[in-house]
Amino acid sequence: MVDAVLASGKAYKQAGDLIGVNAFADQMAQKYLAEGPKFVNVGAEVSILARNTETLAAK
Repeated sequence: MVDAVLASGKAYKQAGDLIGVNAFADQMAQKYLAEGPKFVNVGAEVSILARNTETLAAK
Protein backbone atom coordinates (compact mmCIF):
# COMPACT_ATOMS: atom_id res chain seq x y z
CA MET A 1 0.00 0.00 0.00
CA VAL A 2 2.80 2.41 0.88
CA ASP A 3 4.43 1.82 -2.50
CA ALA A 4 1.13 2.63 -4.23
CA VAL A 5 0.77 5.87 -2.26
CA LEU A 6 4.35 6.87 -3.09
CA ALA A 7 3.88 6.06 -6.79
CA SER A 8 0.66 8.08 -6.87
CA GLY A 9 2.41 10.99 -5.18
CA LYS A 10 5.16 10.99 -7.79
CA ALA A 11 2.65 10.81 -10.64
CA TYR A 12 0.62 13.72 -9.28
CA LYS A 13 3.78 15.75 -8.69
CA GLN A 14 4.92 15.16 -12.29
CA ALA A 15 1.48 16.25 -13.50
CA GLY A 16 1.71 19.46 -11.47
CA ASP A 17 -1.14 18.50 -9.15
CA LEU A 18 -1.15 18.57 -5.36
CA ILE A 19 -2.29 15.69 -3.19
CA GLY A 20 -2.44 14.88 0.48
CA VAL A 21 -2.23 11.60 2.32
CA ASN A 22 -2.88 10.19 5.77
CA ALA A 23 -0.09 8.78 7.94
CA PHE A 24 -0.27 7.33 11.42
CA ALA A 25 3.35 7.98 12.43
CA ASP A 26 5.73 10.91 12.12
CA GLN A 27 8.39 8.82 10.36
CA MET A 28 5.93 7.79 7.64
CA ALA A 29 4.67 11.37 7.31
CA GLN A 30 8.23 12.57 6.67
CA LYS A 31 8.73 9.84 4.06
CA TYR A 32 5.54 10.82 2.26
CA LEU A 33 6.45 14.52 2.28
CA ALA A 34 9.84 13.72 0.76
CA GLU A 35 8.19 11.81 -2.08
CA GLY A 36 5.56 14.21 -3.38
CA PRO A 37 2.41 14.87 -1.33
CA LYS A 38 2.23 18.46 -0.10
CA PHE A 39 0.29 17.79 3.07
CA VAL A 40 0.05 14.84 5.39
CA ASN A 41 -2.58 14.28 8.03
CA VAL A 42 -0.94 12.49 10.95
CA GLY A 43 -3.41 10.43 12.96
CA ALA A 44 -7.13 9.95 12.70
CA GLU A 45 -10.26 10.02 14.80
CA VAL A 46 -10.23 6.23 14.93
CA SER A 47 -6.86 6.36 16.74
CA ILE A 48 -8.25 8.74 19.35
CA LEU A 49 -11.32 6.55 19.80
CA ALA A 50 -9.17 3.42 20.20
CA ARG A 51 -6.87 5.01 22.80
CA ASN A 52 -9.78 6.31 24.86
CA THR A 53 -11.59 2.98 24.64
CA GLU A 54 -8.46 1.19 25.89
CA THR A 55 -8.22 3.66 28.78
CA LEU A 56 -11.85 3.08 29.76
CA ALA A 57 -11.47 -0.70 29.48
CA ALA A 58 -8.46 -0.62 31.80
CA LYS A 59 -10.48 1.02 34.62
